[in-house]
Amino acid sequence: MSAVDVSSGIIKGRPYGGTAVLYGKQLARFISVVNSCEPRLCAIRVVTCEGPIMIANVYMPTDSNEYEAYYEYVCMCTMIHSLFSDSDCVYLVVAGDFNCKLDSKFYDVFCNF
Repeated sequence: MSAVDVSSGIIKGRPYGGTAVLYGKQLARFISVVNSCEPRLCAIRVVTCEGPIMIANVYMPTDSNEYEAYYEYVCMCTMIHSLFSDSDCVYLVVAGDFNCKLDSKFYDVFCNF
């Protein structure tokens, strides 16, 4: 699913990318999808001997120097935290494209996350 709205006429980012979590079918009995309803985030719950683990893949918003991008970044961090908090998972692994570097206005949000 694309993480970029291509209907607006002005395209920012890579409109034909998205997120995914791939796993071998021999692991399917231990895995369930965590529904996020967000194209920038997909997550799975994996049952392990240590307890359930949530693995999330994200494509965070790009720092475009607009307040909307900052707000969306904060919302994504909050959504990931909420998904984990509302689950029975004991560990969280978040991977993907965080679109954050040292001079980004997102950096403090990323570090707090």
